[in-house]
Formats: sequence, C-alpha cells, structure tokens
Amino acid sequence: MPPMTELPVLRSPGLQDAQAVAEIHYHSWVATYGPLVAPGAADPFRLTERVEHWERLLRELPRDRGALVAERDGRVVGLVEWEIGPEGDRAIGEVHAIHVAAAERGRGVGTALLAAAVEALRSFGVHRAVLWVLAANSPARRFYEGLGWTWDGTIIERPLGDFADFPRVIEYQYALDLA
Repeated sequence: MPPMTELPVLRSPGLQDAQAVAEIHYHSWVATYGPLVAPGAADPFRLTERVEHWERLLRELPRDRGALVAERDGRVVGLVEWEIGPEGDRAIGEVHAIHVAAAERGRGVGTALLAAAVEALRSFGVHRAVLWVLAANSPARRFYEGLGWTWDGTIIERPLGDFADFPRVIEYQYALDLA
C-alpha cells in the first residue's frame, strides 16, 4: 500500500502571497490552456498580468469573493478563488479558479481546496455552487465528477479565459447542490 500523502495546510492568502499565487495560476493555466492558442498568442495572459490580478484581488478582496491557498513545507502549492452571487443571486456561488502546482497534482491538493471552497460558500448561505470547465478538458471534468459535481446542461461559447483575442471555446457549467 502506498504511503499516505499528508494534506497541505489551507489558509487565506495575504498580499505577500500574490507573487507565489500568480506563478502557480500562470503556469497551471499555460500548461492546461496554452496548447489551445497559437504560439505567441497567449501574450494577454502573462505572469505580470496574473501578479497584478492577484495583488488587486488580495488588496481589495470584496466581501462577496474569497480565496484560499494550499501550502506545503512553507510553499504555496495551490489556490482556489470563488465569488458569491456572480449573477446577482446570492444563493449561487461560483468557483472561478482552481490551480495546483504541477509537482503537487494527484496529492489531494485540488480536492482539499475545492472542498474548502464549497464549505466556505455553504457558510455564506449559498445553496448551489457552479463552475465552468472546457468541454474538451476531460481530466478536469473527471475530477469534478468524482467529487459529485455534475454538468447541469448549460453550455457557453466564449473566448478562452474571456480574453478577446483568444480562440472561442465551448465550456460546460458544472453544479453542486449545497442545500
């Protein structure tokens, strides 16, 4: 039997974590979605843009948004970000991003982060959690389905990452009943 992997410590990120969180977000995003864009076309999605995003988010964290990081041996190894009521309905919460460092995949980091985000949403009275996943991203879809999320039949076609210059992709909305 393989040895158990110790789960990472989950905590709220601070402004001092912006660089580390941005690096994980950037590298995970590029590894997952980079093959979908032409070489050099990913310029709108660059590390400096992610650092600015996370600095802004962590500095001004609105009351209806939240984030957690996973830390192992003093290093940030994963992140999750969510929002309550993104469409104005506070009974719905949306997981916007979940990214894990490549070396940490398969070690329970993503599962722990997603479970903690779901519990945070539930604690704010959210009854239904949703997230978007690329139709073509079979590994991510299997991951969510293994944790009880289901495709609710909603499909959207939009530019990858909502960057206007990126190719249009098909995304499925997955949902989890929290009531």
